[in-house]
Amino acid sequence: MAPAAGALWPDLAYADPEPDTDQESYGYSGNLNTSYNRLNTLAQACSSRAPA
Repeated sequence: MAPAAGALWPDLAYADPEPDTDQESYGYSGNLNTSYNRLNTLAQACSSRAPA
């Protein structure tokens, strides 16, 4: 499954299709933070595994 443009996760788009300063843009910004947290969790889980 390839990520769509503006999203790393199917349920979490982070690119606002119409960027401006309305309230909706802040929701996309929050999604970007959530994407970071997911990636950070994955990276930490992979780095703490013992080498095979």
